[in-house]
Amino acid sequence: MRTLFYGLSQSSMDGLQGFAEYMAGNNHPEFSYSVDECLTGIERSGATDNYRVDYVPDVASMAIDPGWALGATSGRYAGLVPSGRNYILPVAINESDLSFSNSTTAQMHASVLDGRAYFFFGCNETT
Repeated sequence: MRTLFYGLSQSSMDGLQGFAEYMAGNNHPEFSYSVDECLTGIERSGATDNYRVDYVPDVASMAIDPGWALGATSGRYAGLVPSGRNYILPVAINESDLSFSNSTTAQMHASVLDGRAYFFFGCNETT
């Protein structure tokens, strides 16, 4: 999980295109969005190529979440119960762009499927 979120953080240094590519490429296979969809969602959030984000998962607090299903606000994936071992974990998020800086902690889901970790970033939503 650390590597998954570290890679996402590092990809933000490659501009919005690189961030969108990593996000699309590491979303759960049953929760897929194209790079273009991810890029459009990120741009809609107001982010610029100066956007930087650092995701720090608290893996010590990670807990398995069997039967977890994506919520009603998950668009085309609402109600999906993803394959694999699904986990919930707190993730510290530190983000900045030209006009703002924000730090928060969010409960996020991630999954391990066939030995690989994935996350669930709805690319039609803001990041």
